Amino acid sequence: MGTPGLIGHDQRNGGTRRSSRLDRVRPGESLIAFPVMAAGAWTLLVTVFAAFSRVFGPDDERGTWGEVAGAALGNFVMVFGLTFAVSLVLRFAGHGRTATRRSATTQSRRVARGAAIGALPGLAIAVVPLVLHLFGAISSDQSQIGFVGLPILIVGTLVGAVVAASGGEGTAVAVLGGIAGFAVGLAVGASVAVVTGVPGVWLALVPLGMIIGATFATYLRGRRLDRSAR
Repeated sequence: MGTPGLIGHDQRNGGTRRSSRLDRVRPGESLIAFPVMAAGAWTLLVTVFAAFSRVFGPDDERGTWGEVAGAALGNFVMVFGLTFAVSLVLRFAGHGRTATRRSATTQSRRVARGAAIGALPGLAIAVVPLVLHLFGAISSDQSQIGFVGLPILIVGTLVGAVVAASGGEGTAVAVLGGIAGFAVGLAVGASVAVVTGVPGVWLALVPLGMIIGATFATYLRGRRLDRSAR
């Protein structure tokens, strides 16, 4: 009997395959590794922004280093709990499910739809308070609740891509594409914000980059499988 998560059945050639390291940390495969990686990456991003604001921000808006540490710890716990719950659901939902072979175009479209749907809840939570504040419906302090939507937006986009992916290596490829898209979207969004003076533009470019990254990575993997099957 093989070790779960290490040996899998390859339905294309009837043999066995050894899972890659990426398979072992994908959502649903590991209940700890993926939440730790996701929470750690988000916490690092929050810490960098908070530290930058602490050092270079206006004097009347600078927080203390204790507040920076508290923000980092709070975000880690929140994202870890969210991704742990998602991984738990995916493990039970995917138990006994077999992967279905699809064309590169079909699978990439599925991933794009899944990632877009997964991004909607977090995007709504992040954007609606900002819109209400612009129209004077709520105060500036009340609009801060929108920050809760940011980790939900990022995690939701990844989870949507994961659920739509075929599983196994396809899941890992979609996650890696989404992470690469996140980095590109954040860099482009920050650059556009500096040039145009619109600070919230990255909020649209980050999920868009994640969706494009996951979709493109899935498409490239599908094309490679299509060529190898000929």
